[in-house]
Amino acid sequence: MYRDLILRMINRYGRKCEITPFGDERKVSVKAIVNPLLSKNKLYVGGSYLPDGYFDGGHYLYIGDPKVSLGIFPVGSTLKVSGSTYLIKHTEQYYIDERPLYSWAILQLQKRGDEQ
Repeated sequence: MYRDLILRMINRYGRKCEITPFGDERKVSVKAIVNPLLSKNKLYVGGSYLPDGYFDGGHYLYIGDPKVSLGIFPVGSTLKVSGSTYLIKHTEQYYIDERPLYSWAILQLQKRGDEQ
């Protein structure tokens, strides 16, 4: 029940993303929700203390289909969405009752889409 709801939300509100595995030219297309991380969420990336609600502009949260775990890609793989490129830093699956509900990851901004 929850899994179907989350997958519908990802498919409806997610953006088209392109994963480039490190050292490989083949790209993998997925749909995912990618949003900025606020300072309170930075415990996953070992960030320094920032006031609550502060956005440093460098880290993002990825939520996607559990069938495509970003953890299968080698270290150094990147994800591109809306012209911006992100380095995949940390990945996990969120489980309920031994079944993956969704994949999540911490992304680090490498190149903003509006940079030339």
